[in-house]
Amino acid sequence: MLWVGWGLGLMPFDAQKTAVRLLFDGVTYAVDGKGLVSDLSFELPGQGIHVVMGANGAGKRLLLELAHGLLTPSQEH
Repeated sequence: MLWVGWGLGLMPFDAQKTAVRLLFDGVTYAVDGKGLVSDLSFELPGQGIHVVMGANGAGKRLLLELAHGLLTPSQEH
C-alpha cells in the first residue's frame, strides 16, 4: 500500500481504484507567440504509478499544468 499526503495527513492510495487514463493528442501550447509545446501526443494507462523526470527547465511543470487543466492548450486535435 502506498501512502500519500499533501499537508492534510497521510491517506492510503490505491492505483487500481483511482484509475484515470491520461491522453494528450496533438497538444500545442504557446505564450505570446512563442511555442513551448508543439504537437505533443501520448497516452498513460490508468493503472500503475508514473513519474515525470527531466532536467531543470525541461517542461515538467508545464506538462503537469496542462494535464490538470490549469493551462489551456493553444491547439489540440
